[in-house]
Amino acid sequence: MASNLKLRTPQEAADKLGVSLRRVHQFLAEGRLGQRVGGVYVITDDDLRDFSRQPRHPGRPADKRAG
Repeated sequence: MASNLKLRTPQEAADKLGVSLRRVHQFLAEGRLGQRVGGVYVITDDDLRDFSRQPRHPGRPADKRAG
């Protein structure tokens, strides 16, 4: 039985999302994008679609130490 599941590389994900490869690696490490299977990350088109629907806030996050 053949599968139509298309896996994407981090570079392909970066291109589709319009972000840097480094940022995709951050999303992967944070668990916000894709899944880790064994020692590799797996990114599907569904992962990209779901991720792109999440609101993103541009710019640096606020300094948590300030307060």
